[in-house]
Amino acid sequence: MVTEDTNLQPRVLSGHTAHIEQIVFNHGGTFMASTSRDGTIRLWNWAKPQDPPIVLHDEGLDDWVWSATFTPDDEQLMMGVHSALGKSSKVGEEAKSNETIHVWPTKIEAMSSQLCTYIKRNMTKDEWDTYASGLKYERTCENYPANNK
Repeated sequence: MVTEDTNLQPRVLSGHTAHIEQIVFNHGGTFMASTSRDGTIRLWNWAKPQDPPIVLHDEGLDDWVWSATFTPDDEQLMMGVHSALGKSSKVGEEAKSNETIHVWPTKIEAMSSQLCTYIKRNMTKDEWDTYASGLKYERTCENYPANNK
């Protein structure tokens, strides 16, 4: 980004716990995604730089995210994921792995709708703190009661 403002200070975007593989911007330049060997992708909103990123992660997989790209309409984020399928017990033999493409919606409304379709309840307080840390708890699924546990 080119700017004439000399008062700008760099900002540290923290959160990943392992090596960052790639950083990409959406076509509109309003979102940035960072992929990491910690198995997460962090989606940063440049319109609200004080907000924490949205953390995307598939639980239960021993994986790392090596690549990402936004669809041309910026509605979805596709990411390349390397998953270990098991550990080999033989010396010199590598563990088997799998490389797949995962697709995530980039809009909160679409994420919420997708989540409600699968879990059929609102997020717990612990889940909210994990995936939306720093934001005030609110119901994500209008058809279900709040889950403040």
